[in-house]
Amino acid sequence: MQIKLCGDAKISGYTVIFVYHENSISITAIKNGLWHTVVDSAKLDELCDLVKQTRNQYTQNLSESFSSSDPSSCFTLREEGANLNFVWSKEIKKGIKVSIYILNAILDHLRMFSLTTFI
Repeated sequence: MQIKLCGDAKISGYTVIFVYHENSISITAIKNGLWHTVVDSAKLDELCDLVKQTRNQYTQNLSESFSSSDPSSCFTLREEGANLNFVWSKEIKKGIKVSIYILNAILDHLRMFSLTTFI
């Protein structure tokens, strides 16, 4: 599996790591626990179609947000029970923001996640 882009940032006390492979994006957050999700190829295509961007454009925008001088201005993380609500608050296209809900993965209990995009 080839890594095309990766980045990390300190956001709201969390260390957040993203890795873009050929067909998916992995996002991991670490603080008092570990949260992880994978945006698979189908979901990635859906998000790219929604914002009318290629995968390269979409992932490059995400990478630039992670590597900005203040990534906390681009992302918000908020714990909601076992969930970690991860919001890409920078508009990737006018009026479109991405919200990723990542569930806690502690003690080998990996739960499902959902990814939604708000228009």
